[in-house]
Amino acid sequence: MHAGQNSSQQMAQEAVAILESISDGFYSVNRDWQFTYVNREAERLLGVAREQILGRSIWEAYPPLCGTPFETAYRKAMREQAAAQVTSYYPDHQKWYEVRIAPVASGLTFYFRDVSAQVKTEQALRESERNFRQMAESIPQIVWIVDASGRGVYFNHQWEAHTGVPIDSTTPAHVAEEFVHPEDRAATMAAWNIAYEERSGFHVEHRIRSAAGDYRWFLVRAEPYLGEDGRIERWFGTSTDIHEEKLVKIALRESEERLRSLLESVRAADRRHSFQLALADRIRPLLDPEEVTAVASELLGKSVGCGRVVYGEADQTVGHLSLKRDWTDGNLVSMSGTRLHLDDFGCAIVDVLRARRNVVIDDILADPVGARHAAAYLPAGIRAVLAIPLMKNGRLRAVLSLHHAEARRWTPEQIAMAEDMVDRTWSAVESAHAQAALRAERDQSRHIFDSMTEGFALLDSDWTVLQVNEIGARLSYMTRAELLGRKLWSAMPDLAGGPVEALYRRVQSSRQPDNLEYLQLIPDGATWLDIRAYALPEGRLAVFFRDISERKSAEDKLRDADRRKDEFLAMLAHELRNPLAPIGAAAHLLRMGKLDEDRVRHTSQIIGRQVDHMSHLINDLLDVSRVTRGLVELDNAAVDIRQVVHEAIEQVAPLIQARRHRLHAQIAPGSSLVMGDRKRLVQVVSNILNNAAKYTSEGGTITLSADISDALVCIEVADNGIGMAPDLAAHAFDLFSQAERSSDRSAGGLGLGLALVKSLVELHGGSVTCASAGLGEGSVFRVCLPRLAGDAAAGGPDGNERAAGPAGGGLRVLVVDDNADAAAMLAMVLESLGHRVAVEHSSLAALERARRERLDACVLDIGLPDIDGYELARRLRAQPESADAVLVAVTGYGHESDRRRSLAAGFAHHLVKPADTGQLMAILAEVGKARELRNQ
Repeated sequence: MHAGQNSSQQMAQEAVAILESISDGFYSVNRDWQFTYVNREAERLLGVAREQILGRSIWEAYPPLCGTPFETAYRKAMREQAAAQVTSYYPDHQKWYEVRIAPVASGLTFYFRDVSAQVKTEQALRESERNFRQMAESIPQIVWIVDASGRGVYFNHQWEAHTGVPIDSTTPAHVAEEFVHPEDRAATMAAWNIAYEERSGFHVEHRIRSAAGDYRWFLVRAEPYLGEDGRIERWFGTSTDIHEEKLVKIALRESEERLRSLLESVRAADRRHSFQLALADRIRPLLDPEEVTAVASELLGKSVGCGRVVYGEADQTVGHLSLKRDWTDGNLVSMSGTRLHLDDFGCAIVDVLRARRNVVIDDILADPVGARHAAAYLPAGIRAVLAIPLMKNGRLRAVLSLHHAEARRWTPEQIAMAEDMVDRTWSAVESAHAQAALRAERDQSRHIFDSMTEGFALLDSDWTVLQVNEIGARLSYMTRAELLGRKLWSAMPDLAGGPVEALYRRVQSSRQPDNLEYLQLIPDGATWLDIRAYALPEGRLAVFFRDISERKSAEDKLRDADRRKDEFLAMLAHELRNPLAPIGAAAHLLRMGKLDEDRVRHTSQIIGRQVDHMSHLINDLLDVSRVTRGLVELDNAAVDIRQVVHEAIEQVAPLIQARRHRLHAQIAPGSSLVMGDRKRLVQVVSNILNNAAKYTSEGGTITLSADISDALVCIEVADNGIGMAPDLAAHAFDLFSQAERSSDRSAGGLGLGLALVKSLVELHGGSVTCASAGLGEGSVFRVCLPRLAGDAAAGGPDGNERAAGPAGGGLRVLVVDDNADAAAMLAMVLESLGHRVAVEHSSLAALERARRERLDACVLDIGLPDIDGYELARRLRAQPESADAVLVAVTGYGHESDRRRSLAAGFAHHLVKPADTGQLMAILAEVGKARELRNQ
């Protein structure tokens, strides 16, 4: 079975190879008239690549076929499933085609060829016949044509004018009996019979009766026309009135000879014309110069009947000939590739060639010039030679030579054929060279254009697309085939009448380059193009264009980011001014010094709340800055998402309770461990909950749920708050992005929380999304993190423990800060907690006090004027008196690298200004506990 399939495949491949090699165009259609196969010759004749028409209906691909003899023949062949042939003129190609149609099971097959030259020849022959008839009717002789048996086919009007009787289809004997003088009948019939038997010319002089009844002498001559089988097909004859010219037979014989020569000339001209047509047909499709000369040589050799035809090109000195591919009849060896020295064949012969004359030698041995150089000719098998020189610009460029192994006569007709071949072959070779150069130039140009990173098109003065590269076609969302050769406004009608046409016409008229950024609408959206047009000679335009959609999008994003930045700065100014107002008022009251204890306590609470608010804003700014710049290092460990959710709810509970929200939390059962930084994950969830609480009206509902799958742990927070418009939802996680607020900014904030959420979640390898059905429809935020396999519990302290005050009595604390107000306020706070506080404003003074007094803890500013806090810490650690004191850094520098530097200098703790009082209290409480343990 496989063998059968292979055999079928081989037969199919051989059939395709045969169809691709034949000289006729071939194509096939199915019963729906769709092209199913097109060979290479058909592509050339139709001037179209097969890919462009395969699968298309023949009537769609070639509408002009409709209503022509082609359509009639095609449809009849399809309908009757019968072979047919049609030859007709196809106006679109301005050519005559001969088409042979054969039915097959799947439809029809077509063999066709361009017969324009043949039709022209036939037309010329018909014209020749018409001219012959005109001539025959215009001469005084009787001109007649009879068939092989002598029955009349044509007699001109002179016969009827003389005899008064129109000729009918009759025999020579009948004509002799009716019209030839009785005394001449026997001789006439004897000459006719001899001519018929010998298939020779018929020649007789006899008298023919006139219409008046008298007889006049006529010279009757007829020539048989023989078919290919040698039999007579026609007799062409004339009967000339020689009644008065009987005595001038010599003149009549000369007239007869001229007529014979005329007929022979017509035949010779026909043979030469056929050769010229065949030569043109054979070499027209050839692109290889050597193949042109080889094919032409073969055709000439077979037409002339010689032994070898060789074409040689002369070098610059015209001393040598380089012989190209030749043709032989098999009796002479090939001389292809040989380099000949011309002088070896006789200077006289070379001089003849250089003088632009043909060399015609019927027999080398008998020729006085050729015989002297027989030693050069005879070894090459040359006994007779015909050499035709080709001269260009006064120089011998090539020689066509015909050789024969035996002596022979070169006829004028053969010489003329050789001359035709030289001229036509040279033109074809030159054309092939030129086409090869043009193809190379075209391919190089196309490679350059196709390798460009932007589109290119060349437009003619009438807006025809002459050239377009591949990327240009892609940017136009068309193929090159759909653009090339078409008017731009027809191929791309959307451009007509718009800014692109205005640009092109402006450049074409002004001759000055110009450009345009154009929004091109496409089926699935729009594309921004940067179009540059340049004027060329003859009204043409060179157009370069590239896709700038990404740049335009980046510009839009940049403008949007700039706008949001401005809005953010305005919000930041507003948010920072808000707490400054009550702080300023409280400070003013305290300076007055007339407040009772309750007023002082209330004032300090106001200051504390506003400082906490400002600290929160600044911490958010610093957090976002560190995260977005990749400066945050996660303290990763196995974390239970339940613990994260619990701590986040604890942090947001005061706000939720204050706004009387209903919070529903539900976590699916199963292991909910993720790998991450617990504090940062708590920050993510609390920010989302805080966002939901701020943008949900009082009494609203917030739902928190956690779903657990094999790969992910997802936390979803949904609310029934104000919701988001689609444009805001798309930018919810962008920096400074925030819903529009009223002038009182009741919800507050800088629009940083969600941006921080996105960055932190992505640092954990997760994703975060938001969705909203629209304004007033609430919002849904969803965070998904990779689930950690296993049951490892999250380690580390929970961070919820806080000390309320000093343990075991007050501590001896030294506060060092060059800001006197800040140092005094911190000292007051610590003293109110029961600690004994000393204050210094310089590092050197602090060192001196530490040597005099025993200190439990030192709270140091980093940015001190004389010695910075890092150096002060190192020196305190170096002094025996203060080596055991706990050092706490209070600074405005909160980067991770700043914390590491503090620990390296000897600090035990690093607090960022404004310091969290509760955190400082907890630190001092731990110091007190440690002191008690040492004293036990």
